[in-house]
Amino acid sequence: LVFDCKPQRFITAAYDQVTVTSGDVLTNPTQYTALPRFQVDGVTNGATLTVTNSLGTTTMTATRNRSNSSYIDCENCNIYAGSLNLNDLFSGDFPVFTAGNNTITFSGITTVKVRPRDWEL
Repeated sequence: LVFDCKPQRFITAAYDQVTVTSGDVLTNPTQYTALPRFQVDGVTNGATLTVTNSLGTTTMTATRNRSNSSYIDCENCNIYAGSLNLNDLFSGDFPVFTAGNNTITFSGITTVKVRPRDWEL
């Protein structure tokens, strides 16, 4: 099959934002890799956000402080707050959620909320 658009059908719960604590495990119930969106608050210089799954470990490191909410959109490879571009806030690769367990750890960040964006065909 050839698609001229994205064929995803997002699972309803994929749009629910979940507040996580460091070390929490989120399970992707599908066989497809999901590209989550993180909301981070109270980021300090050197803070880390790490996702560990079947692909290994992906870590993003903060390059400066930011107390207000910021969004890390892994699908668009973009970090923002409203219309403010914050792509210089973190360095590193954007994490993905593979099928099965995905462990989220962080330090130097006061709050992390995740919208998993799990999907299927």
